[in-house]
Amino acid sequence: MRSNLAFLGSLVFLHACSTGASVRPANPPAEGAGPPAAVSAAPRAAAAEPAVERTYRSPVPICVDAALRVCRDREIQVRSQERSGDQSASLRGQARSFEFVLSLSRTPQNRTRAVVQLEGRALKEHRDEAARLLQGICEALLEPRD
Repeated sequence: MRSNLAFLGSLVFLHACSTGASVRPANPPAEGAGPPAAVSAAPRAAAAEPAVERTYRSPVPICVDAALRVCRDREIQVRSQERSGDQSASLRGQARSFEFVLSLSRTPQNRTRAVVQLEGRALKEHRDEAARLLQGICEALLEPRD
């Protein structure tokens, strides 16, 4: 008889553990109560670094051609390119150690805004390489330095 009771008790215990029955506190926390102080005092995760950007005087199609020339000269492989008329374009490229998306769009101030977004780990040397890419486009366009 004792062995049957022990067996049934262990089955009930295992069933209760496997169903994940939770015990609710007698006094639930009030609505709007903030998190514990230890959680709110935790340091925030580092925000993603912003993309590297620059503006050019030249129209979008000319900037795209200059970007393709610079990529070819620097042995950057252009994976895809999309053009939306004369107002915007994007290039997806891969250099030796990073991948990027170059977005070009015409601004209301009649300038072309170029934004390089790094994919993967945006380490400092990759940001520097993206800035050099934009500087190379500027030099290919024969524009003055800002």
